[in-house]
Amino acid sequence: MQKSDKDTSQYPPNATIVEGGNPRLWDELITVTAEIQNTGSVDGDEVAQLYLGIPGGPVRQLRGFEKISIASGQSKTVSFSLKRRDLSSWDVNAQQWALQDGEYKLYVGHSSRNLPLTSSFSI
Repeated sequence: MQKSDKDTSQYPPNATIVEGGNPRLWDELITVTAEIQNTGSVDGDEVAQLYLGIPGGPVRQLRGFEKISIASGQSKTVSFSLKRRDLSSWDVNAQQWALQDGEYKLYVGHSSRNLPLTSSFSI
């Protein structure tokens, strides 16, 4: 996991609002990478899924997936970019997307029931 040097204040910095919302919602804040290995004896495909746990929110929310083909005995790296919007919850009072204070949890696996790779970060 790699954090970017973008502003991680609770609300996105003020910007001219355009169609589609505040453009700062699309700032990339975190990049998650995972190495997927084919330990089998035949070539195969895998769908790596990234789930995110937002503090005070649902335990896990799907935030990305990527299908890859991997030759037998080989590995491939998948990468997921998480933008401010991906990490935010809607603040009803402020009427905008807001990052939450606390620990965010990351999970990567091939299904929501099998997530062997975990990590976390705090804002």
